[in-house]
Amino acid sequence: MTAGIAKGFPGILLQSYPGSRTGELIVTAGDDLRRVTFVKGRPVMVMESRTSEPLGRVLLEMGIISQEHYDQSLIEMAKTGKRQGEILLAMGKITYDQLRLALDAQLRKKLNRLFFLKEFSYEFKEGEEQIKAAGDLTGAPKVATLSVVYHGIKNS
Repeated sequence: MTAGIAKGFPGILLQSYPGSRTGELIVTAGDDLRRVTFVKGRPVMVMESRTSEPLGRVLLEMGIISQEHYDQSLIEMAKTGKRQGEILLAMGKITYDQLRLALDAQLRKKLNRLFFLKEFSYEFKEGEEQIKAAGDLTGAPKVATLSVVYHGIKNS
């Protein structure tokens, strides 16, 4: 189904509310693919095929880390394959609370970009088995769906 963002995407998000749906929303806009993982009606992860919002960049924009620490973490990521948040925690450059704050901001940015799509098709695959590809979601941010809809409409 193709829908306009103003009418379509908020409604799609609200279909997962009030907490009953777990699964994966697959959004396709041209050759751009995005996967939004929901747990009990709350978005917890967005994977994008084209755009990227590195966690270190979010931390840098928030003023939590310096450009030097960001660059160091990128080098370490290339060497080890570890996630940027893990590296910055191990380096002692961020706290666990700062990591959670940045992960929440990163998720909100990715979700917000969905409101700017002109035309898209989507499919929601419901069930726990659909979210296994997302990996361990323990500690993943769980933003409030109504808050995402409000800010998405306000900013688009």
